[in-house]
Amino acid sequence: SEDEEGDADGEPMVVDEEELYEPPPAEPVVVAQPERERVVRKRPKAEDMFADSGSEGD
Repeated sequence: SEDEEGDADGEPMVVDEEELYEPPPAEPVVVAQPERERVVRKRPKAEDMFADSGSEGD
């Protein structure tokens, strides 16, 4: 009886974990998009600064 109860509790937990795993990936993707945009904007700025420095040194 105890074993059966534990098994039943374990089965639903596994299904919950799989279901929970699906939603999380969607959120991180949205957060990664804005973060990537910031990194891309910072990269061009750094390149511009480097280009300015190169022009001065030339």
